Amino acid sequence: PSNNGHDRPVYSNLPWQCADPNGQALTFDVYFGTTSPPPLVATNVTQKSYLLGSLAFETQYYWQIVARDTGGLERAGAVWNFRTKSNTPPNVPRTPGPPNHGVAPPATVLTWVCSDVDFQTLAYDVYFGTTSPPPLAASGLTVPSFAPGTLSLGQHFWRVVASDGSLSTSSPTWDFGVAQLGDANLDGVLTLQDASCALGAYVGAGPCTLGGPIADVNCNGSVTPADARCIHKFVLDGSCTFCGGPAPTAPGGVQTPLIS
Repeated sequence: PSNNGHDRPVYSNLPWQCADPNGQALTFDVYFGTTSPPPLVATNVTQKSYLLGSLAFETQYYWQIVARDTGGLERAGAVWNFRTKSNTPPNVPRTPGPPNHGVAPPATVLTWVCSDVDFQTLAYDVYFGTTSPPPLAASGLTVPSFAPGTLSLGQHFWRVVASDGSLSTSSPTWDFGVAQLGDANLDGVLTLQDASCALGAYVGAGPCTLGGPIADVNCNGSVTPADARCIHKFVLDGSCTFCGGPAPTAPGGVQTPLIS
């Protein structure tokens, strides 16, 4: 960093320039710390840079480089200094899965994307439920996902709070509906129309694209004609199971519609 620099990142690299008039190879000793003169932290460094670990926020640091040639002659540079930036809150959690206002099957894992400009490790609190605002459901998660278990049919609300240990940021409150697996047209009933809708979701056309996740009855992560065929067989005679197990209701069974 430039001498007397301010607002430097807490993850920094110390580069410098140095040449030998006799063309000899050089090694470097690195002095670095919060006092001046700074203490020795590395010796016989062969490259002209030194990678620092995580530094403290809003802290003044001092550093100095001593160059040494193959004959043992040395020359010290000046003592330089810089000050690190203040802590920045985590970025707002984004890209919810299921998508906001989307539809999901009862076996759903909540996912999101979040990052920190200071590259700090983040922890997450998840608020989830059938009311808005949703209650706290999990805290201190170290990965951006949460499995709430088998969900009831209907509307669900959730938000994520990301923390770097000092500052936190909340996502907006998202929502999604849970529908019966296979009910691709979201009318609350498993019929042959759901098989047609599954084909529509596969080609990405027609009114049934919203129910795409619900049409994935073999749970392989995508809707294919095989899903439509399985729904068709289940409605006709129950000869195809959903996701390797029994479907939630008998063929043609009535559920409460997710949407009207």
